[in-house]
Amino acid sequence: METLKRLKSLLRNKFISVSLLFTIYLVYTKCIDFLYNNLGEFSISVLEALIITPIWEEAVYRYGPIEIIGRMEKSLKIDKFYILTPAIIVVSLMFGFNHDGTAYNVLIQGVLGIILSIVYLYLTKYKFLTIVILHGIWNTLVLYFNF
Repeated sequence: METLKRLKSLLRNKFISVSLLFTIYLVYTKCIDFLYNNLGEFSISVLEALIITPIWEEAVYRYGPIEIIGRMEKSLKIDKFYILTPAIIVVSLMFGFNHDGTAYNVLIQGVLGIILSIVYLYLTKYKFLTIVILHGIWNTLVLYFNF
């Protein structure tokens, strides 16, 4: 009976997490459309690089998977290392493929994804805010050197 309660709770938490990510995605696309139509291409690039994209990508590629897996680890009583290590690698590679999909971008962005995941795991306070700021700094540097 206890296992059934844990499973129900886990599924409910996953549904809430997936629903939240979908809602963030809808808001993200609407914000991009609105800003592009009202501010122009360069302004939207800056706002997207600094604020919108880091929040979205960190929610999808760091916060969501790590928090969901962390909850699974607690309920399944499996060592976090054995669950999180492969998950971080897979999600970081997905993060890399999301950025152009070339081998170079998969490598660079995948390594950045692993670094941001490790930072997220070792922080005790302001985890999400810190990785969003780091991601925004990285995007700003990329934007600056590409324009």
